[in-house]
Amino acid sequence: MKNFVCVRFIRGSKSDIVCKQWMITETRCRWPQNDQNVREMVKNKVLSEENWKVFSCEILCQSNSYDRCLKKAYTTEELNDSSEDDGSTSTQIPTLQRENAIAPKRIFLSPQHPAPRKRAKVDDLTNLSNICWELNIIRTDVANVLNAVKSNKVMIEDALAYIKSLKQVEHQKETTWTAFQPASSEEELSQILNNFQDFQNIGRKIDRGMLRATVRAFMRCFMTRPLAMTYSWSGLGSQRKATKKPFSGSQLDDVLRKCLQFTSHQSASSQEVVNDIKTVLSGAADWDGGRNLRKGEKDNKTCEGADVSSDDTIKYVSSEDTDSD
Repeated sequence: MKNFVCVRFIRGSKSDIVCKQWMITETRCRWPQNDQNVREMVKNKVLSEENWKVFSCEILCQSNSYDRCLKKAYTTEELNDSSEDDGSTSTQIPTLQRENAIAPKRIFLSPQHPAPRKRAKVDDLTNLSNICWELNIIRTDVANVLNAVKSNKVMIEDALAYIKSLKQVEHQKETTWTAFQPASSEEELSQILNNFQDFQNIGRKIDRGMLRATVRAFMRCFMTRPLAMTYSWSGLGSQRKATKKPFSGSQLDDVLRKCLQFTSHQSASSQEVVNDIKTVLSGAADWDGGRNLRKGEKDNKTCEGADVSSDDTIKYVSSEDTDSD
């Protein structure tokens, strides 16, 4: 049995709501001697006393909520709001209390009596308060993130402006040094080297991933292919005879060492530099498509059946890789 029960008394057919503590059985219940505050007694679930009168009854509906039980009683249309006592006193036959009760459904259809607004439960209000509090926290966090983004944006813009200024400075440095064409003769090479002091810019210009490629870029920057072919590391051939101009100890060798200090190969050993200089100078004949040119000339002479002597071809001195000097 639920907390509140709507019963109809057999004698007089009057109905009212009682608490389950007043029910003796499903067909009998107690009723207080003084029913002036019976509604409050029912809501507060006051325990029945032995001196209360006992009435025969039948259960119409029941609920754990007083208001819900009252609404059910109206819905079933079993309640009688007559004020007649049928020859009995009010203490013997109780009448239904209609104060603050939920009205019948038919009055909701009248424009003068709109449907009452449902009251929000306490739990719903608490949940709504918690949701508002969490939304305020989220709003604060979003505001902090936006401020951080704005601050980082300013920092990034400053960094980009600084990088741009550095690039402009580097570009100005690269354009300040006097550009020159590779020398095709000893006189032109001497004129370039005598007036040359911009080792840093040349070092940045010739810097490559490998030391040999960096040395080759330096040679091609200062000498054309025909002039480079006249140099070897020691200037001596395979029979230790002077066949070319020595690169070792020359003014161009000194400039190369100074330019390498401004490249990623500044820590390279002297022997590594020497070995790569030998390799680069021995392969100077292959610059600017020289290898394909020599191969084409050789193929043409072979097809004509002519004898090809060593004096008719450009000599490729490979012994420089093992030059002991």
